[in-house]
Amino acid sequence: MEMEVVEAMPQPQALPWARTATAGSLGLRIGQLMCALAALATTATTGAFSSHPALCFLAATSTLQCVWTVPLALLNVYTLLSGQWPLENHHWIAGIAAITGDRVAAALSFFAASAASGVATMVGGDLKLCAALPCAGFRAAAGMGFASCIAMLPTLLFNWLINNAGNQH
Repeated sequence: MEMEVVEAMPQPQALPWARTATAGSLGLRIGQLMCALAALATTATTGAFSSHPALCFLAATSTLQCVWTVPLALLNVYTLLSGQWPLENHHWIAGIAAITGDRVAAALSFFAASAASGVATMVGGDLKLCAALPCAGFRAAAGMGFASCIAMLPTLLFNWLINNAGNQH
């Protein structure tokens, strides 16, 4: 009678996303929130922004980035204070939070800032309407939109590196 050899199941490793909850990542999230709030405030205080869809899109994406960043920052604070990653049993939620959502928010911020920059260029440079419209406000709103997008890049890079390091065999 021949005995069958049964191999032991490999033990699951810690989630790679749990390693992203550091004081540095919290600082990045707070920076993202501040840039998004600055972009939103600059856009909202620009006169006549509601008549330009690109600036409305910038306001909407800045709001989305704020709504996305606050819960992730709170999750980060909880993890730092408790020492536990609360989503350990929900791998798909952690994956969405760490990778996909940040990518979508950064892409939308970039698209909105680019559109707002196009409006500022068109109104100020092509149409020469700066006497009637607040061109400086349009440029400032576009600039803050780009700053908001750039604030997302370190988090995207670190999450991508940590995710890829966790998936290597």
